[in-house]
Amino acid sequence: MAEYYAKSLELSGIPALTLTNLKHAERIAFDIGGSLTKLAFFSKISHKRALYTINPNTKSNEKPDALNHVSHDSYVSNCETEEEGWRLHFINFETKYIESCLDFVKQNVMGRSTDVNGKIIKATGGGAHKYKQLINEKLGVEISKEDEIQCLIKGCNFLLKNIPDEAFIYEKHSNPPYKFQSPSNQPLFPYLLVNIGSGVSMMKVISDTEVERIGGTSLGGGSFWGLGSLLTKAKGFDELLELAEKGDHRLVDMLVKDIYGGSYDLIGLPGDIIASSFGKAARSASDTSTHLHERIKKGKLS
Repeated sequence: MAEYYAKSLELSGIPALTLTNLKHAERIAFDIGGSLTKLAFFSKISHKRALYTINPNTKSNEKPDALNHVSHDSYVSNCETEEEGWRLHFINFETKYIESCLDFVKQNVMGRSTDVNGKIIKATGGGAHKYKQLINEKLGVEISKEDEIQCLIKGCNFLLKNIPDEAFIYEKHSNPPYKFQSPSNQPLFPYLLVNIGSGVSMMKVISDTEVERIGGTSLGGGSFWGLGSLLTKAKGFDELLELAEKGDHRLVDMLVKDIYGGSYDLIGLPGDIIASSFGKAARSASDTSTHLHERIKKGKLS
């Protein structure tokens, strides 16, 4: 039997739906970073559910079970009910547009209630301090600053312990390349948590309450955004991501096979591993500025 692997989510069209559901939000929280702001909220969703019973005229060998599929005629619809449930939504936008976002939240969420002054909204990130007064003035609420790292670890531990297919091993040359790990397959702790924001922090999570920062780098999402803005005419972060999907990094990155003519088997390096980022973009005497620009354009951001 073929093993089941979770599929990636197709996000096209989600922002408009998510913004619509924001009008039904019951609880809101912000993570305000240096580059991007993330908004999370719960909304109450109504949906209809049809209740079926087995048609008494259905033959016994046609009755549904875990392995058999039967025709719609095998069922009788008794009634249709309307049910309510909760859904968790996420929106991200550039932090420089936070005033516009707050205006939208005020109009579509806070506008439903006449008693919003004094309410508390949870927030993490440096912007929870920087924009505290602005949020208070725009929304008439108080900001409760939560520790970013503690929230990150609690959320990550919850996902790893409770949600299937949240952890996986990636092997580029395997088929399929993703091998998902069941939460119960192995002990959870310790694990390495790499938090990629404007910069990058690397932490060793030892238990639910113990964490040790073991390193980091200034080259993160902010670096990607900054380089992309210098190399292209992209107007925003989402546009840069679209360009990255179309690019081919092999036009500007030097691979192991570009140096050795193939794999470096002695130390187990495949030929298609990057040996030097932007190694092919170095100008030589034979390169014209137009030629170099075209190469970077085709390989940009990938």
